[in-house]
Amino acid sequence: MTSVAGSTRGRSWLRRVVLAIGTLLLAAVLAFLVGTWWFFQFGLAPKTDLADYDEYLDALRPGYTDHFPRPIPSAAQTVQLYYQPGFLQGGTILKLHFIAPLAHLESVRRALEPRALVRWFGSNRPLDTKYALPELKLPPREGVTHELPHDYEVIVLAASPSADWNHANFAGIAISDKRRAILYWAEDW
Repeated sequence: MTSVAGSTRGRSWLRRVVLAIGTLLLAAVLAFLVGTWWFFQFGLAPKTDLADYDEYLDALRPGYTDHFPRPIPSAAQTVQLYYQPGFLQGGTILKLHFIAPLAHLESVRRALEPRALVRWFGSNRPLDTKYALPELKLPPREGVTHELPHDYEVIVLAASPSADWNHANFAGIAISDKRRAILYWAEDW
C-alpha cells in the first residue's frame, strides 16, 4: 500500500510541475504577443507631438535636418508636425508645416536657395534629373493626406542619386507665398 500511495504522490507532484511550466510558457507567449501588438499599434504609429520635435530631428541622419528651424519660430501659426519612424523596409519621414509671415518665408528662401539641387512647383516633380526625388505631399490632417498644391515652390536640398531610388534620402523645403506656408521635410529610406 505504501508504494501505491507514494507513486500517486509522485505523479501529483509531477502534474503540478508540468502545470506550472505550462502556465509560465503560456504567460510568456501572451506577453510576447501583447508586446508585439503594442509595438505595431503604438510604436510605429506616426507621431505629431510638438514637445518631441528635437528628438525627431535627431532621429534622422546628419545633414538631412540641418535646414529645419531650431526652435520652431514664435511667429509660426497652425503648426503641423508629422514623424513616421522607420522600420524594416519603411523609411523615416519628418515633416514640419506652418503658416508664417512673408518676410520669414523670404529669408528662409534666400538662405537655402544656394544649396538647391532641384526646384519645381507643386506635385509636378521633374523625372529627368540625376537625383531620386520624392512624391511630396502635405502632412496628413485628420487622417487625410493631400497632394502638394501647385503654388508651393519645392527646393530639394539633399537627395540620393537616381540609381538609389529604392532606398533614397531626400530633404528640402516647399514654400507657398500665396498661402504664407512653409513645409520642411526629410525622408531617410
